[in-house]
Amino acid sequence: MIDVPTAPQRLYQGVPGTGETTLYTAKKKVIIRSIHYSGDATGGTITVHNRPGGAAAAAANALAQAFAVAAAAVGDLAGQAGVPGAIVMEAGDVLSAAQSSGTHITLTVSGEVQVQN
Repeated sequence: MIDVPTAPQRLYQGVPGTGETTLYTAKKKVIIRSIHYSGDATGGTITVHNRPGGAAAAAANALAQAFAVAAAAVGDLAGQAGVPGAIVMEAGDVLSAAQSSGTHITLTVSGEVQVQN
């Protein structure tokens, strides 16, 4: 739990590419509460990383690895597929993702951002 005031914010909304795409870089402490996904008529798989200090994406920092999103499916990664319900990021950490093909999965990431130093 963050022991300083926080403000809820949408941190990212868009379509990650097939290469590792930066979704959010923390400037202060952040708690991610939701990684909402929606698939189009095709669906696919999505991999999401929480990269401490901006480290390279690797299996060790994967939150979800090749998570299957069915056609027209919607849901939230937080709390399923081994993803914790609250993901803490420190200043300098990077949240990134890549999908299996095309632009078939949209992500919306929201959380609480520290409002004081």
